[in-house]
Amino acid sequence: MERHALNPNSGDSNGAHSPHSRITHSAMSQAESFEAARVLVRRLRGVDPTVSRPRVRIGVLLLPHKYLANEEDVAVRIGAQAVSLAQRVLDARAEGSAYLGLDVDDLLRHLDDLATAKDDVAQMRASDCDLVTNLDLLLAHFDERARDEFWREARDRLSQRSRALILTMPLSAHFLLPSIREWQSWEESKRVVTLF
Repeated sequence: MERHALNPNSGDSNGAHSPHSRITHSAMSQAESFEAARVLVRRLRGVDPTVSRPRVRIGVLLLPHKYLANEEDVAVRIGAQAVSLAQRVLDARAEGSAYLGLDVDDLLRHLDDLATAKDDVAQMRASDCDLVTNLDLLLAHFDERARDEFWREARDRLSQRSRALILTMPLSAHFLLPSIREWQSWEESKRVVTLF
């Protein structure tokens, strides 16, 4: 399966990444990329009056290295709430278990729990959009086939949920992203933004 390498200077005018388009870093400022992320949050939340609320409220935010330790600040700036998916998975494992035993369905179930606000913590969060962090740590344990299955299912499976989710991924983790064809489906649905 053909994979694509991310170029942190590629994308379209909305900050979306495309392996087939090129844009210089100076063409989109940091402020413009944050605005593109805020637009994505509003769209996924269903509060943008110019577009209808999407059936599946999941997007992707690609982050350069300088933001990886500051996801909570990024979340505040774009109108979301940071949630560590890796920590939720660790907290949910069986008591005394040293292993996660995580598969694609388990990972999607954790996302579904976030998206449906199945716990008291989720219901008390200030925003109805979660910036889901540390997904890359979990995807790194899957093989290519499982990662592609995850991305395909995440794009379409969790429809009509009460909360929007934005999955963060490091720009440098291109090998954890799906095949070119699957990635293009994410881009075509206008659910991908890159911060600069």
